[in-house]
Amino acid sequence: MASLAGCQTTEQAEFLEHRRSARDEVVATYPLDKQWRLFKYANQVVHPPMTGLSSVLARGGEPMLRLILASLETTDNDLDYRDGLVVIADMQHRGTYRVCADSALLAKLESYRDRIGNADWRAFYGNELRKMCEAGPAR
Repeated sequence: MASLAGCQTTEQAEFLEHRRSARDEVVATYPLDKQWRLFKYANQVVHPPMTGLSSVLARGGEPMLRLILASLETTDNDLDYRDGLVVIADMQHRGTYRVCADSALLAKLESYRDRIGNADWRAFYGNELRKMCEAGPAR
């Protein structure tokens, strides 16, 4: 059972009404922007975090990537950067977007690390970014 901190929107409450085993497939039916909002909620508010949802968002490939990048351009939330990288790394791993072959994207992701205020999250982000390209895509 998930526990929450703070108030929920109707969208968030409806999301949590679904059985945990069905959430991935339910989220996959939502528009990309709603998927991204719910992913951040499920990882920043819900406990334990629902990190497995990254695989659903990763299926969105380049369109989801562009949405995440646009949202990261306007955020000051360290956890948004972390969550964005989790999904983007899942894209690399699943082969839905060749992140490590896109030098402009890698430079942008690197620049986001410098925006993260918390030193621990900044170090985590840097390590995850490095590991993403070392591992390569799934075979």
